[in-house]
Amino acid sequence: MQRPFSGCRNLLTVGLLSFMLAVWCGSPVFAQLGGDFPVFRADARRTGRSIYAGTDRAFVSWRVKTGGYVTSSPAVAGDGTVYAGSFDDSLYAINGQGSVAWSYDTGGPVASSPAIGIDGTVYVGSSDSYLYALNPDGSRKWRLQTGQVPGGQPSAVYSSPILGADGALYFADESGRIYSVNSAIGATNWSFLMSGHTFSSPAIGSDGRVYIGSSSGDVYALNPNGSQAWVFRGVGQVTAAPAIGDDGTVYVGTTSGWMYAIRPDGTQRWAYSAPPNVSSSVAIGYDGTLYFGSYDGYLHAVRPDGTRKWVFATGYAISSSPVVDINNDVYFGTHNGYLYSVSQNGSLRWSQYLGAKIHSSPAIGSAGTIFVGTYGSYVYAVGPTVPEPSSLLQLAAFCISGGIGLGLRRRNRS
Repeated sequence: MQRPFSGCRNLLTVGLLSFMLAVWCGSPVFAQLGGDFPVFRADARRTGRSIYAGTDRAFVSWRVKTGGYVTSSPAVAGDGTVYAGSFDDSLYAINGQGSVAWSYDTGGPVASSPAIGIDGTVYVGSSDSYLYALNPDGSRKWRLQTGQVPGGQPSAVYSSPILGADGALYFADESGRIYSVNSAIGATNWSFLMSGHTFSSPAIGSDGRVYIGSSSGDVYALNPNGSQAWVFRGVGQVTAAPAIGDDGTVYVGTTSGWMYAIRPDGTQRWAYSAPPNVSSSVAIGYDGTLYFGSYDGYLHAVRPDGTRKWVFATGYAISSSPVVDINNDVYFGTHNGYLYSVSQNGSLRWSQYLGAKIHSSPAIGSAGTIFVGTYGSYVYAVGPTVPEPSSLLQLAAFCISGGIGLGLRRRNRS
């Protein structure tokens, strides 16, 4: 059972949800994305904000076994289909009941997180050096080969693609080159070579500028035509995706443990220290609070002025990028295999053990289910209800090992 809401809160939630749907559907920045959670970090600005309320109790609804690590973050289509990549070289399409609808073999590990277009096309990168566009039935629409890294090896695509207002698709390859591609036919509009390698994913501002980081510690702002607007040099590699605030501030962490706030003109607003490593992307709450994890084992909540609001201790490194729901509740995973939900005041709502390291960033479906991948090679659905008997039989081994039992004992009791 979902936690009760007062009548006033219901009205406020419905009102805010209506407003957010209008923004998502009406804003040109979001016009080319389609689904409940259509892309890594939820939207083009990579805010990590969902328009839905996440579950307030943690039961494993289902899990799907792949043939390799799942570091890819799931994307959720409007019909409930969940898309996620695996190190077994495939992209998986999983229906809402936890059955595999299809899988597509790309020829290399898929660490990239998929993006869903408004027409249902699914875009994803692969370590085989290609960016793929797949139809909703799993057939290939097109693929685009990227360049090479020094030494002549194919340049893997770890970056998660994003769609812009005009239908352009943006992503980067390992060599440090960012691409703008015509999403309809897979033709390159332009490309820009950055310094260092790139594992970061691009974000798109409300003005159409594209922001991305590199292993050199640089954060680039590129104009829609591919020209450089500015570059900001931080301390440490930038492997996380930048997040862009409502006022245009760019937030990004580095592997040296710094979180930077960068003004729209490319100058530093502030820097927050959370050593040793901030590989987690920032989630921006609806009240402006910034949430991100660090290898120090803490989820950090920071005010927009750069001062600490609170920290939540997990005891294990966090590289999973948190997401925030419509109620400002936060969801993220840790390296010891726990999926957490924490309230906006920093108190634990629930935790669920999923058996293996979590690097994947959670996604929130319209019914409140949380979807996430693990190093145990599974894609999980964690929801508010106990699975049906058939599902319980399928999960028997996991139950015996303590997974579901831990979730039941540790669920929110409010």
